Amino acid sequence: AQWTIVVSDLPARPTAIAGPTMICPNTAFTYEATGLPVGARILWTVRDGPGAPNTIVGNPINITWTSSGPYSLTAVQVSTDGQNCPSDTAFLSVMEVMPLPISGIDRHCTEVVGYFEVKKIPNITYNWSIVPADAGEFQGGLGSNGIRIYWQKPGPASVVLEVCGHVSTFPINVYDRPVPQLTIPAGVCPGATDTAKLDVDYFRSFWYDDNELLLDDTSFLVVGPGSYVVFLEDFNGCKASEEFTVAEYPVPNLSLSTADPTGFCNNSLTVTMQALTGVQGNYTYEWFQDGVALGVNAN
Repeated sequence: AQWTIVVSDLPARPTAIAGPTMICPNTAFTYEATGLPVGARILWTVRDGPGAPNTIVGNPINITWTSSGPYSLTAVQVSTDGQNCPSDTAFLSVMEVMPLPISGIDRHCTEVVGYFEVKKIPNITYNWSIVPADAGEFQGGLGSNGIRIYWQKPGPASVVLEVCGHVSTFPINVYDRPVPQLTIPAGVCPGATDTAKLDVDYFRSFWYDDNELLLDDTSFLVVGPGSYVVFLEDFNGCKASEEFTVAEYPVPNLSLSTADPTGFCNNSLTVTMQALTGVQGNYTYEWFQDGVALGVNAN
């Protein structure tokens, strides 16, 4: 008697298993064996916890992980010639998402936007919140791994993230922006200057003119007529600015007059002089004789 034995080639091994390796329990995830022709028969072995693994046929497949682990997933291609020969195995290790550390800056100022983020994991929903809720307002990124928050209330606050039932907290301090406190001259006489100064200490200050030219970085500035802006930064790193204008006072329209004779002999007679200033208002006066101040404040 003669027997003919046919030894079939093993089917091709899946190139890889595409799908999330970080998962949340009780959430469905999709996996697919790649690198195979459409219609290939794929046998999956799913280990979900310490019990016996389950098998599933199909490609792609949806899996809802229900235990706390361990998790693993294998896929083989099975021949369709009736012999059900399996290919070599593709393997994927799966882990539950643990609490994710939040990165960001822990000191912020009101009226400023801060950015916070965690590791990006596909197919994961990120649930962000602010404590207290009125400390800030989300400006974008909800549901993603990175969010922007506009801080609107000073005091301690926290950025909170919930992922897969795990909660991460990032405490911060929010500081009020400084309110500029300055002493500014209302105006100066033509050709004269005065001093604008800060009334409290700031970490840094920068004075600019209306052409955006930096004039000084001290706590005061000698100013003439014109427009200025001072930029301030306090010791918490919070910033503010203040614009101001110094007016130029007009030159008084002044003339001298007298009702007395202006010509007389060399004797002890005196002449009363009158300073005429028109309708302009509140002036002070200083009289000179032959260039010498007389110490008289009267018109």
